[in-house]
Amino acid sequence: MTDAAGPAGTPGAVEQRIEAAVDAALAAEGLTRRHWQTLHALAFGGMDAFDLRDVLAPFGGPVDVGPVVEDLRARGWVERDPGGLLGLSPDGRVADGRLFELVAGLRRTAGRPGPAAR
Repeated sequence: MTDAAGPAGTPGAVEQRIEAAVDAALAAEGLTRRHWQTLHALAFGGMDAFDLRDVLAPFGGPVDVGPVVEDLRARGWVERDPGGLLGLSPDGRVADGRLFELVAGLRRTAGRPGPAAR
C-alpha cells in the first residue's frame, strides 16, 4: 500500500497518518490544530498575545491568534489575569489534560500500520 507520502510503513506515511488522525479527532471536538496548540502552549504559563504568537510561529498556520483565543475564551477555557496575560481557566486545564491524552494516544496508535499496510 502506498500514498502520496510513500509506502505505508515509511516515516512520511506514518507521520501523515498520525497528523490526519489528530486533525480528525480535534475536528470531532469542534477544534482545529491551532486551538490545540494554543491551549497547550498556555498550559505552561500566562503570556500575552505577542508571546503566544511567537510560541506558535514554528508550527505554521495563521499568525493572528486572536480568533482562536476568543473562541477558547468563549468556551471558558482561556482567561486573562489582572495584568492582561492569557492563561488557562480551571476548565481549560481540564480540557488541556483531556486533549493531551487524546493526542498522545493517537500518536501512540495511529502510527501502527493497519492490516492492509502489513
